[in-house]
Amino acid sequence: MPDGRYWNNPETMAISWKRFLILIPGCWVICLSLTAQTEGTAARGWFTRAEMGGTWVQLGALNTALEQKQYGDLSSGIFAFGLASSRHAGRWTLGGNLYNYMLTQVASTRQNVRLGYNYLTLRAGYQVYRRDNEALVLISGGMGAGLSGLKLRDTNRQLAEQHRSLGGLGDLSVSYFAYRDMPDRSGKMLEWGFTAGYMHPLLDSWNMDKLDADNPVIPVSPAGPYFRLSMGMGQWNR
Repeated sequence: MPDGRYWNNPETMAISWKRFLILIPGCWVICLSLTAQTEGTAARGWFTRAEMGGTWVQLGALNTALEQKQYGDLSSGIFAFGLASSRHAGRWTLGGNLYNYMLTQVASTRQNVRLGYNYLTLRAGYQVYRRDNEALVLISGGMGAGLSGLKLRDTNRQLAEQHRSLGGLGDLSVSYFAYRDMPDRSGKMLEWGFTAGYMHPLLDSWNMDKLDADNPVIPVSPAGPYFRLSMGMGQWNR
């Protein structure tokens, strides 16, 4: 994993942005190549789901600052949980994701570190494959914003040390969803899904200040690769 110097270097950040943007035409090529594989008539519907899975974030600069304060390192792997909703119209999909997750590290009996994230993204996607109302493959992109909070607690100090940052996010992902009728025959359907994607910080954001005197700006964005397993329910309008 790149350390904090990677995110503070304009040249490496430019390369990272180029790689991120190259994914956009790549996804469009996949859309065009798989369009002919769509089976069944266009459908409309809505679904709401719970999502969970792993996210790998870049915390090298933050861990360096924590070590200087004699706190332990935070892991770069986070177990994330969130809620999502989407509406399908033909081959197009619109929706949003709301996430809240937290990292906790106990360095000793008197010290602990807690880093939390809250963010919302709005998404638009294209169904590159759909089999009637049974399954679909979706390529989607999103943009959003959120906040992070860091709390350092030391029993030798009367008050805990707290820091916050705000930022924007760009997101590209590929998802597979499968659908089954509910047993009660109410017309609703169960949905299972898997998503893999990558998040990237937008502009110069998610910087936490006043944490390290030697490095006044510490990047702490939740950007990085991720995967999600999901389960939800909704309805196709047949």
